[in-house]
Amino acid sequence: LLRFVPADSTDVVEVGCGTGLFATAVKTKLGARVVGIEPFQHAAMVAAKSLDEVLALDVDDGVQKLAG
Repeated sequence: LLRFVPADSTDVVEVGCGTGLFATAVKTKLGARVVGIEPFQHAAMVAAKSLDEVLALDVDDGVQKLAG
């Protein structure tokens, strides 16, 4: 899936990021700022160790929070 992320991406949101494996690959390859949205607390805590920000919320609440 990484090949489908535009190479010039500077900000990426992964909905349902789990423990952040894919989002970490995006961050490493592109140097982008990566935010994850993950409803499961344990997975969100793991992802938070490697991503710029993780919202431990369901999708609707996470998207609303990012929209501001």
